[in-house]
Amino acid sequence: MEADMAAGSETGEGMFAGARAGAGAHSPEGASARADAFAGVETAPTAGAGACGPALSGTRAGRGASLLFDEVLLGPMRAKNRFVRAATWEGWATDDGRMTPQLLEVYRELAEGGVGTILTGYAHVVAGEQPNPRMMGIYDDSLVGEYRELVDVVHAAGARIVLQVAYGGSATRLDPPSKRILGPSAVANPKTGIVPVEASEEDLAFLRDAFAAAARRAQEAGFDGVELHAAHGYLLSQFLSPRSNRRADAYGGSIENRARFVAEVVDACRRAVGGGYPLWVKLNCADDRRDLAGAGAGAPVAGAGEAPKVAEPSAGAGSAAAGVAGTGGSGAGGAGVAGAAVDAGEALPVAESLRGLLPEESLQVAALLAEHGIDAIEVSGDWHAFSPKECTGEPFFASFAARLARQVPVPVILTGGNRRLDAMEHLAREGGIAAFGLCRPLICESDLVNRWRDDPGVPSRCVSCNGCSKTPGHRCILPPRA
Repeated sequence: MEADMAAGSETGEGMFAGARAGAGAHSPEGASARADAFAGVETAPTAGAGACGPALSGTRAGRGASLLFDEVLLGPMRAKNRFVRAATWEGWATDDGRMTPQLLEVYRELAEGGVGTILTGYAHVVAGEQPNPRMMGIYDDSLVGEYRELVDVVHAAGARIVLQVAYGGSATRLDPPSKRILGPSAVANPKTGIVPVEASEEDLAFLRDAFAAAARRAQEAGFDGVELHAAHGYLLSQFLSPRSNRRADAYGGSIENRARFVAEVVDACRRAVGGGYPLWVKLNCADDRRDLAGAGAGAPVAGAGEAPKVAEPSAGAGSAAAGVAGTGGSGAGGAGVAGAAVDAGEALPVAESLRGLLPEESLQVAALLAEHGIDAIEVSGDWHAFSPKECTGEPFFASFAARLARQVPVPVILTGGNRRLDAMEHLAREGGIAAFGLCRPLICESDLVNRWRDDPGVPSRCVSCNGCSKTPGHRCILPPRA
């Protein structure tokens, strides 16, 4: 890895060497092995940086300028800056999830616009199931060749590209919905009304294999990594939530059991891609905004024009690993969640089953998945609950993300409400946040990162109106910039 860091330039030469190889064995020690890999890398001078990805030696951080435009290590992956295009369903793929010229052009614009890393729109891992029409697919080996052109286009502009993979389950807006939809329990989805089939042991094995095969295909296509979508109410998120997971077996009840299937999917993917290949996860800090109140997890971090204030962990909160002590899951593919009795599953009380994932539980899940070999964690949440008037540039989930960054040994990526450079800069320096996900601002201006680089004072044009969600290809409805 050190040789790779020393070679190449921002244009991508050398930077992407070996991207399709994925060689090496993943260490079962997980975080300690990754820490050893970073030994000797000159980090930026930050206070309380936690697991913030280190800036590379010789970049601007060492000269006291903005950290946001410095190269950064996100686990084993090097990116040219700390800006990440958060995954966005574009709706430009074919009906069966294949590339189109329009979709390729979206990614070309993003890569040329200056963002360091692009997370693709989610790609469905099973041919007969998808949460949205015309979304990308990664369910068959025949798709690998098509994605190589996409990867090459992004790499040519000096950006990284990570494929996000998902199984939607009952959180589907496909009309008509897929013929057979699996879920943790046969519970109606509160948003779609769909009642899934409760997944059997055989179904769970099928899903683990589907995610693992998708990760392998992404690696073969040359993507720089894979992100598992375990947020926003899709299948992996459903397993974590008492609202949708009413199981009374090893996969339900306690948070350790509810996280078991997600950990098994991580293990299966790691076996498929081997060591050294970036494997990320996207998690909700909480399923519901109301559960963030008083948790130090979602309150505004600053007033307009202020540097954001990073909240301290609440008293008595303990470690993120509290409640998962002894969960020695191996990134090399340990079976399930070690240390939690697999036959001790018990359904939660009715009152508990009405709630979603809580912030303390999300911290525990993140700690567990880091033990299982996840290389980076993207923090998201109930972003739909924030009105356009609340999108002032203060990241929605900053306090939670800063707390998480202090408690896990992997980089934390913060997505949701990122609009102001000063807020992001402060969180990078004082909150240990490694990178920042942008969705709607890059729909509005694909070259926003380049504009910020040239003029840090320029504001994002995005007004968070969500008008883009109603247009073909999710394009901004504002008039073009003069």
